[in-house]
Amino acid sequence: FPDCDFAIVGAASLATKEIPKNLTLLPAVPNKELPELYSSFEFYVQLSMSEGFPNALTEAILCGCVPIVSNVGAMAMIVGNPACILKRKDKDELIALVKNLISNPVEMNFASFAKKNFPVDVRKEQLIGEIEQIIGIRA
Repeated sequence: FPDCDFAIVGAASLATKEIPKNLTLLPAVPNKELPELYSSFEFYVQLSMSEGFPNALTEAILCGCVPIVSNVGAMAMIVGNPACILKRKDKDELIALVKNLISNPVEMNFASFAKKNFPVDVRKEQLIGEIEQIIGIRA
């Protein structure tokens, strides 16, 4: 995608390698600065091979990014739209998915979907419950 600009956050140490002109390698960003950074992008791509419930994905969605994710962990459930989900680890499938999203913008409000289905207070309560269960205590 030579006509698209990309950024990898937390990858500034890779700057010594030869990279494409349309790729920016950014240092790690403090949490308080992430909303402004996420808001500056149209898409957020997270192609994990293993994942639980990624808060970064939800945060990027709440900042207005259209998600592109692999079909692992809770990511497909968080996104809620099959047009944004890479079904299997396949470069050609990823290229087709991105081309489709660029030429046919998704008519979905991902932020509303995330707020409705994954409110912060519920996620916090569930996380604390899981941790308490793991370590065998109750608050």
